[in-house]
Amino acid sequence: MNEIIYVPYSEDDDYNEQLEDLGIDTEIALEDAESIVKKSKLGISRENKLSGVLVDTNKKVVVGTLWINSQAITDHEFNFDVAIHPNYRGRGLAEILIKAMIEEYREYNSAYRDMYDKTLPIMITVINPLLINVLKRYGFSVDKQSSDRVYMTHDTLTESPDDVKSKSPRIRTNYTNPDAIPFGYIDGVMQIGDVGKKQTHDDMLGGKHVREDFDYAGRLWTTKKVISFWQYPEDKNRFNKVIQDLNKYSEINIDDSWYIEIPTAESWYHDDAETHLIPLKDFYLYDMSSIKNFKNKPHTKADYEWQQMGGEKPTAHNMTYKHSRIPKDMSPAEYNYKKQMGVAENEDLLDIINEEINRLIK
Repeated sequence: MNEIIYVPYSEDDDYNEQLEDLGIDTEIALEDAESIVKKSKLGISRENKLSGVLVDTNKKVVVGTLWINSQAITDHEFNFDVAIHPNYRGRGLAEILIKAMIEEYREYNSAYRDMYDKTLPIMITVINPLLINVLKRYGFSVDKQSSDRVYMTHDTLTESPDDVKSKSPRIRTNYTNPDAIPFGYIDGVMQIGDVGKKQTHDDMLGGKHVREDFDYAGRLWTTKKVISFWQYPEDKNRFNKVIQDLNKYSEINIDDSWYIEIPTAESWYHDDAETHLIPLKDFYLYDMSSIKNFKNKPHTKADYEWQQMGGEKPTAHNMTYKHSRIPKDMSPAEYNYKKQMGVAENEDLLDIINEEINRLIK
């Protein structure tokens, strides 16, 4: 059985080590990617650059492509295209590319928020009707449509997909569900999102705060009766206070029939990982100090693994790790943007000079 994996692609050959390890020439990979686009009859915008490919590791060929607007920050809009080789369609491979796109978008959005203090808009033109259904499963919605294409957008990609997947009780839900509501404290006051708006913490309070600004940030699902936290209350008194405030400042009746999600290390970044649900009445007996908190946890799997590796920044997406010229405090999107503006390399050079000066002084 053929193994299909996702591999990031860069115009800079220094960052294509994984392709080379698979025995695939980077120029041939680009040619194969362009050939797949032609066979798919897609019109790739000139601003969209090849960002990653799906590789059949047994046949050593490219079978799928992800194209992303490299000028997204200066264009003030993020868009992308995906294409699958005709012989490999119908296997769900487009979803792998969409997940990779979401990781890439978060990097661009982080840089965009730092520069413009607002969320980077996302828009995609879809011709293939099958792709429309796939994108809808990931929270995209139709913005407008014409006779031969549909324009789709997504308002809630600025947060990690907070999935709840439990076998007992059997509950499946995520942050895009209409009954999902974010909450948390700002300056000691409980803030609760609006029902039915698929909000993230970034959307609350007029976009003045990001999720990390909230104390005891979490999300609840009114239909499934589940509460999840990024920062769990440290003791029973604080937990009681949070539940009381949720009931006080909303019309939601949180009682003993509700569940509290207990995360595992895997549940944060593995799509198929199970989480544990504890009945609220039993949660008071749980050792809250043992729960891992995620108040300042990065949103992406790549950043999680970067953190686990001791701070070594991944050079692209969530697949390839090696020495990179990207400064550790700068996202790939911000680095690319500054490189376009002619400042990233200079900042990198200044860092090297300062390190050398400090070494000589010592």
